[in-house]
Amino acid sequence: MDTEKLSLWTSEEFLKKYFYQCKFNDRYSKATGSIAGQWVRNPWDGKMKEIIFNFVREYVNKNQTLPEGEHSFKLDWGSGYLKDVLLKDQIVTFPKLTEVKYD
Repeated sequence: MDTEKLSLWTSEEFLKKYFYQCKFNDRYSKATGSIAGQWVRNPWDGKMKEIIFNFVREYVNKNQTLPEGEHSFKLDWGSGYLKDVLLKDQIVTFPKLTEVKYD
């Protein structure tokens, strides 16, 4: 495998763009426009980015390619309102390798 491509796939810049090409089952993944949506969306976004970035880096290092299809992640949102509104089982659908946008 091309080491340049592997370096790209694990870079912070690529992962930020790649994250928004994924599909998520949590309704708050697309929350915008309301204060309540932002109170939930911002913590969700931060935690999911951390999880996805780490997962993709480990996956690429192990398999020499990007993940495709559905992958499930179990999350503990701690105490408070997040545990009541966010899904514990976050399902992420990664794009097919042929559909990944690099710009």
